[in-house]
Amino acid sequence: MVLIAAGGLWACPYLFGFLMFNVSVCLLDKHMANREKYLAAAGALLSAIFLFLMSNATSIALIITYLTLNSVALSFFGTVLYTIIIKYSPKELTGSASGLVTFAGQIAGAVSPLALGLIISLFNDSYNAAFLFLVILALLGTIVAISIKNNQAQPVKEYEKTTTIV
Repeated sequence: MVLIAAGGLWACPYLFGFLMFNVSVCLLDKHMANREKYLAAAGALLSAIFLFLMSNATSIALIITYLTLNSVALSFFGTVLYTIIIKYSPKELTGSASGLVTFAGQIAGAVSPLALGLIISLFNDSYNAAFLFLVILALLGTIVAISIKNNQAQPVKEYEKTTTIV
């Protein structure tokens, strides 16, 4: 594969992930109200499948294809994550809750390359062990998503409807 063509193909996962993030927002708004956990679970399960397929890919084209499909699956999970925070957290804590989740994601993003490097070195430079670890984490994400309680958004309390002028 020509290096320039490969560079262009590496943009596909991010481009499709961005597009599907927007599609998943529309899907959530129109068809998945109070059923967000199913979209998150599907995204996590599909991510596990595509990570497994990527670990067994035999060509760069297949790797990019599975990475793109994984990015699409993760866009569904990511959309639901922020939807749940906004929908179910107390309104006065929505910003703090979003910030905490974003902070945790940044910590995970910083620690994961170290963890994967450690796993690869512990298993005699085997990338299969690292992919298996990622697949297991995605499957755990599926279980967590399914276990989310779909409580209805809390109605506004009567005292919150009134405005007091001081």
